[in-house]
Amino acid sequence: MNRDLVNDITRQIQRKFPEFSGVRPKVQKQNATAGTYVLTFSTRVEVAGGKKLSRSVRVVANGQGKILKISTSR
Repeated sequence: MNRDLVNDITRQIQRKFPEFSGVRPKVQKQNATAGTYVLTFSTRVEVAGGKKLSRSVRVVANGQGKILKISTSR
């Protein structure tokens, strides 16, 4: 997946999940025949009481940069 498509998907995720601002995804090819990719965004956010919570967003996208599925952790 080329850098422009990754940057476009990253901007979409950062708009939807502002806590991932400045986070770069880990990109993996999911299925060679279908041409799908998995982008994984991970960060730690501060919650009430000053504790930190790990947070992840997993995005499945096709080779043209269209987001097919988004899943998040709490």
